[in-house]
Amino acid sequence: MRISQKYLLRPVTSSNLVDSISSIHIVTFLIQNCPAFSEIVRIKLTPLRSGKLASFFAFNEDFKKEFVHKADNCLKTYQKVVLNTTGPCPVTWPADTTIPDCVADYNAGSPVIDPACILFVSVAYHDQVFGNPCNKILRTWTAINWQTMEIFTHIQVITIDGNYSTVCVATTVVITDSLVVYANDLIKNNVIGHVYSFSANDPNQTTMTLKYELPYVVDLTVYDLTANRFCISRVTKVNAGCNEPVKVIGEISLEGTNGFFLANGMLFDGGNEDHCVGTISDFQIRLLPSGNFASQLIFNYDQYKGTNIMVALRYKIDGNWVNHGMVKIVFVNDSALPPFELTCFDDPVTKNELFEIAFFSPTFDNILALQGAIRVKDAIVVSTKKKKLSDIVFNEELRSLKYLWLLPTVTSQSFGERDTLFTMTILPTVNGNLSDILSTAEDLLNSEAILNDFGQTKIDLVFKFLRRSSATNDLVQKDITLYPNPSSNGDFIIQTNDYDKANIRVFNEEGQMVYTSQQSAVDGFMQVSMPEDSKNGVYFVRVDSEQYSSIKKLIILK
Repeated sequence: MRISQKYLLRPVTSSNLVDSISSIHIVTFLIQNCPAFSEIVRIKLTPLRSGKLASFFAFNEDFKKEFVHKADNCLKTYQKVVLNTTGPCPVTWPADTTIPDCVADYNAGSPVIDPACILFVSVAYHDQVFGNPCNKILRTWTAINWQTMEIFTHIQVITIDGNYSTVCVATTVVITDSLVVYANDLIKNNVIGHVYSFSANDPNQTTMTLKYELPYVVDLTVYDLTANRFCISRVTKVNAGCNEPVKVIGEISLEGTNGFFLANGMLFDGGNEDHCVGTISDFQIRLLPSGNFASQLIFNYDQYKGTNIMVALRYKIDGNWVNHGMVKIVFVNDSALPPFELTCFDDPVTKNELFEIAFFSPTFDNILALQGAIRVKDAIVVSTKKKKLSDIVFNEELRSLKYLWLLPTVTSQSFGERDTLFTMTILPTVNGNLSDILSTAEDLLNSEAILNDFGQTKIDLVFKFLRRSSATNDLVQKDITLYPNPSSNGDFIIQTNDYDKANIRVFNEEGQMVYTSQQSAVDGFMQVSMPEDSKNGVYFVRVDSEQYSSIKKLIILK
């Protein structure tokens, strides 16, 4: 059985015949498309002249060029045999590109050569500059294959544009086995919102995996798909000779502070002192898909509480950036901060008799703004008056009252627990208590307050009724004093001239009660010793008796 096929022979040698007259060389002929019969003959030759290897061989046309071999008990014949002298080291030339100026050493790309040919293929270039100082460069590349003595040339056009913003940076990466590189990390000043990719038409190729293998210096093209531009980054690969992985904490949990979450990259450091790979430092994180790496990131409490996200992590090994990959941040939904309390006494009212209600707050401290709505049942709203909150705005309706207040100055305001903030006069249509008539109206306006802190933290606004111990409406304002405040060990004294017996409770910033006791004042003093494990921070001390209720802020600073 005879099968007509095309058969290619390739002469291969590791020696350069140029300037090697009278030397003995061994040339191996290989079958290009049949690995099972790859090597068929070796020829020793002594060149009598200089030249390319292929010029020393030719088929003798007096003989039929045919090759027969046995396969599966069947003779197969290659009736057409061709001597293939194509160079095994093709060169990929750099594309035409644009750079911002001629002064800085911007990487405009370079020829790409097969790793197997690096040792005997060299490249060089010379530039022809046009314009003053310059607006275009014609770069002529020359590649020489010293094994075959082939010379290749290519002209690259480099355009100068002073407004060209897509500029790459050169970098050195440390690779143990493989390493993920992000496209936007190779941009000098990446623009938030722009899509950077290693592909000219695929926005999903935002990463590339590099292995520690030849070539150890590579030019990576990064495309700004948003601006339709690209640049070239020269990446140098180094190996630390250490197979011990860098210890990274894959997941951390954050608790909110003053209205925001603070994520620091060093929280992911799993302990890498004296690591064999080198000095590990500068952990940084990046919010995907378009954020920049930073040592710490700030997240809004209300937006992220109770959620979790993945962020990219990188760190330095001996000063060189290494991309680790993805890590997880869990944002803890902390117990709510103590709410802002708007209160009034649950006084009795009489049908068809006007009654003025005084509103005050035992927690009005460092408030930036507040808003809410009060619904009136079995009564109508007659009028309002501004008291301590002289800048409060009202929206009066027959059966409801909306109120809105914003701190008018940069200086924080604080009021006592019995300072009247504003009043509302109603005309009841039934007999009863105010708790039967007034209620919050969340459907009309959300009840909330905003702290005057860095993150402008929102807290709940709650409406409470207080019970009077007698029929009189004339209660004298009472106050307490805490000292030392701040307390260095959690011990402090409550000074009061009005409490004989009192229930003392202490709450932390999360609203959790951490201390309680019942005491009788001795010469106007009551002493409190907080638990030894109490942490530094802000606490709220509440003192209650049958007639009075006081709240003061305490700071523990050990």
